[in-house]
Amino acid sequence: MFVLIQLGLLVLVVTIVVGYVFRRKRDERPRDEVELRTQFYQEEVMNFLRRLRNSRTKTLLQRLEREIQHFHQATTLDQLLENAEYEKDPQAAIDRYLEALNYVMHHGFETDRKSEIEDHIKRLQEKVHSPASFSRPS
Repeated sequence: MFVLIQLGLLVLVVTIVVGYVFRRKRDERPRDEVELRTQFYQEEVMNFLRRLRNSRTKTLLQRLEREIQHFHQATTLDQLLENAEYEKDPQAAIDRYLEALNYVMHHGFETDRKSEIEDHIKRLQEKVHSPASFSRPS
């Protein structure tokens, strides 16, 4: 009788541990595309940093410097574009987009986004100069 109680408790504990492990693994899986991409990027960066720590070659150190510079430039450009997106005044938003466009052209950074920024500027200019924006005072 005592052996059956011990066996029952053992089965209960094993069931709880197995359930916990499977639930934890299930919760760790990414839920959407953004999480998948960020998890992939994090793993790639961590692998690169591990390789750099293990063998500090000139090539890896140069890559690290380039990636740091690229990250700073991307952060600056993203900040400029976010400021333009959040701007409520269309003329001020145009000025912010022009600042971002100047940054892209001056630094030769992410030149593929140049047309995207120019499109934003054109849309805002049309909005500023549209007949609906010139309403008569009552």
